[in-house]
Amino acid sequence: MNKNFLKETELHVHLLQCLYPEDIFNLAKDHYREINWNRFGFLERYEKIYKKKIDPVKMFEKAIKTGSIEEIKDVMTYKYSERGDFDKFNITSFFPLCVTGFYMDKGDFRSVVIPIIERHKKEGLKYVEYRQGVGYSDEVKEEWKEWHKKFIRILKDSSGEEFQAKYVMRISENSYEAVKEFMDENPYLNDTIVGLDFTGREMAPKLHGKFFKKLKKDNEKDPETALDIVVHIGEDFFDKSLESAIRWCHETAKLGAKRLGHCIALGLDPEIAISRKKYAHEEEKISERIDQINYDLKHYDDLIDYGINLDKEELENEKRKLKQKKPDEKIIKKYDKNRLDNIRLRQNYVLEKFKEIGTVIEVCPTSNLRIGGVPEYKYHPFKKFYENGVNMVICTDDPGIFDITLDSEVDLISDKFNIDMSDLKDRLKDPYKYRMGMK
Repeated sequence: MNKNFLKETELHVHLLQCLYPEDIFNLAKDHYREINWNRFGFLERYEKIYKKKIDPVKMFEKAIKTGSIEEIKDVMTYKYSERGDFDKFNITSFFPLCVTGFYMDKGDFRSVVIPIIERHKKEGLKYVEYRQGVGYSDEVKEEWKEWHKKFIRILKDSSGEEFQAKYVMRISENSYEAVKEFMDENPYLNDTIVGLDFTGREMAPKLHGKFFKKLKKDNEKDPETALDIVVHIGEDFFDKSLESAIRWCHETAKLGAKRLGHCIALGLDPEIAISRKKYAHEEEKISERIDQINYDLKHYDDLIDYGINLDKEELENEKRKLKQKKPDEKIIKKYDKNRLDNIRLRQNYVLEKFKEIGTVIEVCPTSNLRIGGVPEYKYHPFKKFYENGVNMVICTDDPGIFDITLDSEVDLISDKFNIDMSDLKDRLKDPYKYRMGMK
C-alpha cells in the first residue's frame, strides 16, 4: 500500500490531458480514418507553430503495422524548452483532443474518462481534483450544462471509499451564473463539484474583482453549495515587468483564491528571468505600469519597511506623466542590480503575505520547466518556496502531455533538490488538507 501521502492526492490536473500516448492509440486505432484531425484547426496551427506538416492517418497506419507508437508519442508529448513556449505546448495538447472530440461527439464520454480513472487508481492516487472546461456562450448554455454533467456523473460513479474523483469547472466570468443554475438543477452532483478554475491566458486580477465579491456573497448565502477558486497566475508573464507579474500573484491571492497555480514569478530569480529572452520583461503597457504605481503607493509603508527602495514623490510624478499617454502605448524600463535586488525583496514580501492569508501554491515541476521557461532545475521556483515555508503542493498539470506521473514528480523533487523523502513530507504536509470544497 502506498504510504506516501504526497503521492496520493492530486490537486492540479487537467482531465483530458491525463490521457497518455498509449491511451490515445487505443482510442483511435479503430477509428483513425474517421477522426477529424483538423479539429480546432489543429493541423494548420501545428504546421504554423512547428514549421512542419504531420499526417495522423499515416502515423496510425505505421503504428499498427510496426507495433511502435513512437511517432505518435513524439507529436503529443511536449518536451523541454529552455525558454518556454506556451503556444507550442498548447497546440501539442490539441492532438489528443481530436481523438477525445470524436468520442464525445458521439456522446461516449465513458470511453475517454474511464481509462484515466483506472490509471490513477493503479498509480495509488486516492483523491483527485480534475479540471475541465469548454467554451461558453448563452446560446449554447444547455449544451454546455449537458457536457459538464456527463463528465461529473462518470466521476461521481467512479468514486468510493478508496478513490475520490472531484470536479473543478473551468469558467469565465460570463459562465458563473450558468454554473449556479447547473448546481440548482442537479443537486445530486454538487458533492462532486468542489470549485472553479480560471485558466487559459492569464488575466489581470482587477478584472476579477466583481466576480470574487459575487462569489463570496453567494457562498455566505448558501454554504452548502459554496465553491472555492483556483487560478493560474505568474506562469507565462513575458508581456509584463517582473514587478507587475509579482503584483498579479499578490492581488489574486487577496481576492480570495484558495490555491494559485504555478506562481513562477514569485520563485524564479529575476536575473534568470530576464536572461530567458532578449529584452525580457523590459516592456509593458502604460496601463500596466500605472497599475503597478498604484499598487506601490497603496502598499508603500509595508514595502518601505521591507527594505524596498521607493520614492512616493517620484511615483506620483511618473503616474501624472503616464496618464497623459495612451494606455496601450508601451513603456520600456531596463533592469540594473538595484532593481533586481528590489524584485527579490518583492518576491519575499508577497510570499510572506501568502503565509498570512493562507494561500497555497500548486507547484508543477515538469510543467514549470518545460512551458514556464525555467532554464534548469537548480533555478526552479520550488527551492525558494520550500525554503520560505509557504504552503504548497506538488502536482502534475498535464501528465499525459508531459509523460509523467505524480509519483515521478514527487521523486523528481526529492532527487533534484536532494531532499530526503521524510523531510519533504514533514515540510509539505498532507496535500489532502488543501483540497477544495470543504464546506
